[in-house]
Amino acid sequence: FKGKHKSYVHPVRLFLVTILFLVASLAYYSGADGLQMGSKKYEKSKIEIELNQNKILDQFTSLKDSIQNLSITEDSKIWIDSLDKAFYKEVKRTNDSIVIGKVGLVLIDSMYQKVSKQDYVDLSEDELIEKYGVDGFWNKWNFKQQIRTLKDNSGFANFFLRNMVWTMFFMMPFLALLLKLFYYKSDKYYVEHLIFSFHTHAFVFLIFGIMMHVDYNSNLESNTILWLFFIWTVIYVYVAVWRVYQQKIVRTIFKVAIINFLYLALFVLFLVISVVVGMLLF
Repeated sequence: FKGKHKSYVHPVRLFLVTILFLVASLAYYSGADGLQMGSKKYEKSKIEIELNQNKILDQFTSLKDSIQNLSITEDSKIWIDSLDKAFYKEVKRTNDSIVIGKVGLVLIDSMYQKVSKQDYVDLSEDELIEKYGVDGFWNKWNFKQQIRTLKDNSGFANFFLRNMVWTMFFMMPFLALLLKLFYYKSDKYYVEHLIFSFHTHAFVFLIFGIMMHVDYNSNLESNTILWLFFIWTVIYVYVAVWRVYQQKIVRTIFKVAIINFLYLALFVLFLVISVVVGMLLF
């Protein structure tokens, strides 16, 4: 703020580097299970496994019926019954269809379409639309995007996460505007509020990126680590606002609480926009 720029990293660069660090940490530590949004239950590979299990069960049932029709001893029947119980205990039959709209990203309540799992695996989105008679531009788009995201849950999650970098970036001017409105009596220019927003978020991204490394590489409980870093972040934000804007502590606490509430509403709005845009482009 005093014009000594050479000594410091550019705020935009600092913001981008730290958020990329956080995204990289999320991607790295979720690599084993696959980054996802919601359940992976309806990914194409999972459905294929379920279909194969159902086929095996059908074949076993057919074989069992054929054996039972033969003239066999009571001991053989007992053996078949034991095998039957053991087999069905390990392999569970699943439904032959799923209902799009009741799983995944629901955009409109009326868009419920029952789809055969075999068709879900074998047919493309456009072929499913044609076969199941989905009409109307909005219904077709909604159906296609839900199928696409359900089939590739991890892919959409990674795509969405990359978009979140830009979502957070475009939120900064609005947060700076909130600070400008709440501290309109201060002698700071709008760009100073913007720089403060970049720096504050850079700290949050950095600290939560570090939190993930500590969480996965220590014996401490995850909830304990999360709460420690969350408390640290809250204290940091309040102290930062108090030092930069130099108002009384009580007034600072009151203003920051309101700003946090408005910021949360703003974040939800941008998150919804990001999801919609993501589904349009995915």
